[in-house]
Amino acid sequence: DYSEVMKLLEESGTSQNRKVYTRHGINPDNMFGVSYANLDKLKKRIKKDHDLAVALWESGNHDVRILATKISDAGKLTEEQVDNYVSDLDNYVITDGFTSMITRSPLAKSRMHEWIDREGFAGKGNGILFCPQSSSRQSKFRKINITEWSGELPRSDIDSKPKTKSDVIVFENKDQVSGEIESIRRSEEHTSELQS
Repeated sequence: DYSEVMKLLEESGTSQNRKVYTRHGINPDNMFGVSYANLDKLKKRIKKDHDLAVALWESGNHDVRILATKISDAGKLTEEQVDNYVSDLDNYVITDGFTSMITRSPLAKSRMHEWIDREGFAGKGNGILFCPQSSSRQSKFRKINITEWSGELPRSDIDSKPKTKSDVIVFENKDQVSGEIESIRRSEEHTSELQS
C-alpha cells in the first residue's frame, strides 16, 4: 500500500546517500536517500504493481520514482503516462531509471523515434548514457572525451587490426570505441564491467 511504501522508503534513507545523490544532481530537498540495495529489496517484495508505481511517481520524490520505474508493468504504460514521466525527468539518474522502464514497453520504439534530436546534437548536459540492449549486461565507461561527435561510430571490418595503439572495444554490431582500458572485471551479479 502507498502509505506503507512511503514510510519504509523514508525510514531507509540515510544522510550519506543524500550527500552522494546530491553530488549526482538530485535535488536534496526531494529525496530520502535510499540505497539501491534497499530499493531492490522492496522491488522484490512488491514485484509488479502498475497502479502503485503510477501513484509513487506522482509523489515527486526521487527515490520513490526510482522504485516506481522498477515495479511498473511497462506493458500497461499509456502514452499519457509516458509523456508525464518524460516531462518530470530532471537528472540523469531518474532518466536512466525511466529508460530501463520504457525499453520494456511496447511503446518504446515509436516513442524513441519521437525523442531523436532531429536538429543534430544538442550539446546540452554533461554526459552520455550507454544503454545495453539486454538487461543482463552492464558496462561502465570512464574518461571518454567526445567533441563535436555526430553520434556515428566508424564502421570497420571486425577481423582487421585497428590502426591505433589504444585499446579497442568492438561491439556485436561491429562498432568500435578506442581508449585505454584500465580493467575488465566480472561483478557479483555476473555481469561484465568495463572500466576505461
